[in-house]
Amino acid sequence: MPVTSQAKVAPYSHRITSFEKNDDEYPWDQRRRNRPKSLATCCTRPCACFGGLILLLLLCLAIGIPVLSSIIDATTTTTTTTTTTTTTTTSTSTSTTTSSSSTSSTSTTTKTTTTTTISKIPCSPTCNAEQLCVLGKCVGIGYLSFTLTWSRNGDGDLVVKTPNGKVICFNNTGPSPATDQGRLDVDDQTGTGPENIFWSNSGSKPPTGIYHACFEPYNFNPNITNLSPISVTLNIKGSNNTFSTTVNFTSTIKNKYDCNANAPNLLASYTYP
Repeated sequence: MPVTSQAKVAPYSHRITSFEKNDDEYPWDQRRRNRPKSLATCCTRPCACFGGLILLLLLCLAIGIPVLSSIIDATTTTTTTTTTTTTTTTSTSTSTTTSSSSTSSTSTTTKTTTTTTISKIPCSPTCNAEQLCVLGKCVGIGYLSFTLTWSRNGDGDLVVKTPNGKVICFNNTGPSPATDQGRLDVDDQTGTGPENIFWSNSGSKPPTGIYHACFEPYNFNPNITNLSPISVTLNIKGSNNTFSTTVNFTSTIKNKYDCNANAPNLLASYTYP
């Protein structure tokens, strides 16, 4: 390097070759022993001293410039790192904003309402002019009819007593003198009805007076209780009017098919005509 060649200047080196290390009068030994001398004593020749100062300055510059350059480079690197960090932060902020936008998307809840329509159960084949379709079965109407349905599956029996005291039910279906020409034409043993007793328009008219209609629970599972009640509906259709009633039962009440005004299982009393 240039600094090294300058440190080996011949004139300056020639004059210190005769120094003795143990001579108290020369600067080299004074520096070793920490015995300071004045500048005038050390520098007896001004030109030589000035040249030494120049060499020292050049040496400092040779060492200082790389160090200074290193400091500048380090500062530049730090600035670049800071810029990169700022850019990364901005990118992260953008990413966060995008994520927030995605998170705040609108959510739509669709509530579906299902409407169940209970239609009348059709009868097949279709009913004739003297019949009605009830729960998929054709029942006779005529001059007078009693139609029974109930709320849960089982075997319920309709019992009708005429004004003449004749009883019409599953074991006396008619039409005959024993039923005053009334007839049980539908007997349901497993479902919710119907059961039907009527007087046909093609036959004899029913006797005038008071009729009693009762419900006999022949077989239901579970039995009729407070926990398993049953609702029974009776529709009566006369020549000029109709009548309907519903009775709730919370116990099994049987009256051995003896239907009368005081029967515990009485549904209705009806006057004909």
